[in-house]
Amino acid sequence: MDKKFQREFRDRKLTPEEWSIMKSHTLIGERILADADDDFTKAGQVIALSHHEKWDGSGYPKGLKGEDIPLLGRITAIADVFDALTSKRPYKAPMSNEKAFGIIEKSVGNHFDPGVGKAFFGGIDKILFNQKQHTDMNLAQRQSDNAYANEEKGDSYASK
Repeated sequence: MDKKFQREFRDRKLTPEEWSIMKSHTLIGERILADADDDFTKAGQVIALSHHEKWDGSGYPKGLKGEDIPLLGRITAIADVFDALTSKRPYKAPMSNEKAFGIIEKSVGNHFDPGVGKAFFGGIDKILFNQKQHTDMNLAQRQSDNAYANEEKGDSYASK
């Protein structure tokens, strides 16, 4: 993400026009995957379109409610929110898992499908295991990227 963009949006809310543009990513993703021939990509299309719908009907882009929201979207919604809350973003620090779990728990029944919420909380050990693996992989990738960048600049230990 561009540094100017990060600075511009870090300390303020989006305008209604900016919010509308941001919400369009669901429709854009659905259109990109629209000509899918395989089940995996078709699932991606469903997820792209429905992962911001909310159990109570207050989500977007279609305002679907309850079981009218495809199950793939309902599952992805809770995973997406957990990831967004606990990940560092240009505009915020990561939230603790405990705080994120509290927010998600309070949102079951309005934002999230109660059954999906129950499954989410029933799988916390697996979620935390995968989160740690993802964090470790990101750290290893950043270290590798930094080593490569230093080699390109001639700063590697091998060149000294």
